[in-house]
Amino acid sequence: MINFAASLRYCVGRIIFSADPALKLQQIAQRALRGPRLTIVVLSARGLPFLCSTSEKYYWLGDWYEYDLRRVLEATLNDDSVFYDVGAHAGFWPVVLSRRCSRIFAFEPGPENFHRLSENVRRLRNVTPVNMAASDATGLLDFSEDGTMSSVTKDGGVQVRAIRLDDFVAAGNPPPSVVKIDIEGHGAQCLAGMKGIIERHRPMLFIEVHNSEEERAAADLPKYATEVLDSERRFPYRIRVIPQETGLHIE
Repeated sequence: MINFAASLRYCVGRIIFSADPALKLQQIAQRALRGPRLTIVVLSARGLPFLCSTSEKYYWLGDWYEYDLRRVLEATLNDDSVFYDVGAHAGFWPVVLSRRCSRIFAFEPGPENFHRLSENVRRLRNVTPVNMAASDATGLLDFSEDGTMSSVTKDGGVQVRAIRLDDFVAAGNPPPSVVKIDIEGHGAQCLAGMKGIIERHRPMLFIEVHNSEEERAAADLPKYATEVLDSERRFPYRIRVIPQETGLHIE
C-alpha cells in the first residue's frame, strides 16, 4: 500500500511540477489535501518516517526527489566519507545518504526547518544536526524563514547563528570529504569561510548556484574543475566542483 501510494503521489507530483504555474495545479492539490500541512511519508531508502509539508517536492516525489543528483552523490560517497550538508532543510539528504558514509553534519540555521531536520534524523546515529549557517564570519545573521526558500537576507525576520566551516573543523570536528551547498545565494560566503578546508582537505563540492556571485566563487577555486550537472546553465543550476588531483574527467 505504501509503495502504491508513493507511486501515485509521484505521478501526480510530476504533473504538478512540470505544468505551467498559471494552471495553479499546486493550489488545487493543496485544497484537496486541506493543506499545506505537515504530514509524514516513508522513504524506502531507510524505511523511516519523514516529516514534510504537502506543498514540498519531498511529499510528492519521495525517493525520486532529485534522483539524478542522488545517484551522483551515492557514487561519490564511500564508507569512510564525511559529508557536510550545508542547507539541510528538513534532512532529506542525510536520511537517504546516511548508510553511504561514515558521518554527516547537517547545517540548518532556521528554527522551523531545524526542528523538522532534528526530528527526521534523530534515529540516525551518524548524523549530527547543526543549528547554524555556514558563512564567512562567526556571529549573527538576519534570516528569512520560507520553507525550502529560506535564506540569509538583510530584512529577515529572525536572527540566526553563523559559523565558518574552518572554525567548525578547528573545534575538533572531522573535515569533510564531500560538501553539498544549497543556501539560496549565500554560497560565496560559505566558500570563503572554508578556504582552509579546501586548501588542506580538497573535498568534492556540490553546489546549487543561485547568482553570479556564487558562480564566480566556485569558478575561482584554485586547482578545481567545474562540471555542470543540469542540462541548462541558468539560475538556479547545479554544479560539481572537483579537485583536479582526483583525475576525474570533465566533459
